[in-house]
Amino acid sequence: MLRSTVYPGVTTLTEKLPATASSRATPATSTCSPICWTAATTWWPGRNEDFNLSTAESTSVLELAELIWHKIKGSDVPFRYVCDEPFRYDVQKRVPDVTKAREVLGFTATTSLDVMLDEVVPWVARAVAEGRL
Repeated sequence: MLRSTVYPGVTTLTEKLPATASSRATPATSTCSPICWTAATTWWPGRNEDFNLSTAESTSVLELAELIWHKIKGSDVPFRYVCDEPFRYDVQKRVPDVTKAREVLGFTATTSLDVMLDEVVPWVARAVAEGRL
């Protein structure tokens, strides 16, 4: 069984997995959606392991919000935001470690966040317009 969770910066996983894995993929893997996988199988080398299948590029929530804003509103509309002070022990920066996915699965994500958002933002807009979200 494979479980998927949305995660920025990932290319289509089914193209990268061994044939035995892609035949058991969930519907979420049939499109070019961003995916972080948990393998919970007995037939896969990553049995009961978690893998970060993103790119190794760090992106803050604020950077992501600005990217999405410009995808929706265009570059002519200024991005403005208000935020609270971070909690004392908040993580200041997180850089995904993709070593395990590369070494165990032979997978390296190559789709940038910007390119992925070109697909995801219109998909979300359509889903909202159709009442699915």
